[in-house]
Amino acid sequence: MRTLNKRMFLSFMIISFAIIFSISFTFRYFIEKSFNSYIESCNIERMDEIARSLSYAYSNGTWNNSFIEEVALKVLDDGLIISIHDNKNNLIWSTDEEHRGRCESMMKNAFSNKLNNGIIKSSLNITKNGEKIGSVHISHYGTYYRDVDTTYYDTLNKVLIIITIMATILSLIISLILSKSINKPIYKIIDTVKLLGKGKYKERVDNSSSIVEIQDMIESINIMAKRLDSQDAMRKRLTKDIAHELRTPITIILGQLEAIKDGIWEPTEERLNGIYEEIQRIDRLANSLNSLSKIEEENGILHKEKVEMSELIENIFINFEKELHNKNIEGQLNLSKCEIEVDKDKISGAIINLISNALRYTENGGSINIKTFLKEDYLSIEVEDTGIGIAKDDIPYVFERFYRTDESRARVTGGAGIGLSITLAIVEAHNGTVYVKSELGKGSKFVIELPLNS
Repeated sequence: MRTLNKRMFLSFMIISFAIIFSISFTFRYFIEKSFNSYIESCNIERMDEIARSLSYAYSNGTWNNSFIEEVALKVLDDGLIISIHDNKNNLIWSTDEEHRGRCESMMKNAFSNKLNNGIIKSSLNITKNGEKIGSVHISHYGTYYRDVDTTYYDTLNKVLIIITIMATILSLIISLILSKSINKPIYKIIDTVKLLGKGKYKERVDNSSSIVEIQDMIESINIMAKRLDSQDAMRKRLTKDIAHELRTPITIILGQLEAIKDGIWEPTEERLNGIYEEIQRIDRLANSLNSLSKIEEENGILHKEKVEMSELIENIFINFEKELHNKNIEGQLNLSKCEIEVDKDKISGAIINLISNALRYTENGGSINIKTFLKEDYLSIEVEDTGIGIAKDDIPYVFERFYRTDESRARVTGGAGIGLSITLAIVEAHNGTVYVKSELGKGSKFVIELPLNS
């Protein structure tokens, strides 16, 4: 199998060669065409010059054959064979007849300079003082190139070949550099993914690329690596937290029962109530884990019905009035009427979790404000408190199971770190979103957004 680097290098080279040779052949075609036109134009001018020169060989009704021969031999060196006729088409003089051997020798030597084989014949009138005195017939093989023309044409071809070779070498170098520069971050991504697969979640792709797609890939891999690292840490802490959450009440229960069994303590109602509360704590933890597991296993299975959300929230809020009163917390409702199709039981659980969370972390004398309003094509539910708030670094993880921003405080307040995970799962099952805005020491605002047409 070929590597990506080789494939890209070959692709660049094929494209480069195709462009270079296409340009070279096109350039050569137009050079040859233009050069032939130039030579033809020169030949026409040369023939006109021959006709003018021959006019001087005619005087007083007679032709000067010596002068004609001088002109004929001169143009013979350029590969031109001429014959002169008078107005009655009588042959006056012919290079082929007067110098046949030399003509044959010249033709053999000149043959190598022809690009187009075949004899070309041209006839021009010979005039003097505006009157026709005869005609000259000129024969030559194809487009004749003089030595200077041939040298010039060969030089152009050599220059074109040199340019083509240099462009090919340059394209090789550029293709190699481009393929390496493109593939370098890709190979780093591959190496990083392999290390991530081995559980080394601290690895990151430290390369960057000017190519948007590759840069997006780098950023996505780094985000994934960060997420995996966070999940790994969460998994380790999950085991630790579950063990702690179970060990603490079990230790208390075991200690109490052993003391009662050994006769150290009497099984008073107060001690039995303490044992009962610890058992309830274990039961709540088990129920929370079971609820979260059930939601995830159902994979978005909902039993939807039309629900007036303002009425639902009012009924839920009534159940918290005693706790609000006990902590002297002011509760405010600012609800807009909106009927929406949801799973009533599940969405009630999500709202209950947010209100419970607000109560848990709001100090005595604080306030909790619940607001609903329609925004574009979704319903927004906000639960805002004046509690302890959340640190900026903790905000991305608050919906992770068992994640608690202050572990010691969470255990005192009774939080197991599962309620928000359940809320997230329920809202996402409704194709909605849930997020939090918070500042440490200034309270938090949890927002649920549910689509009106889910």
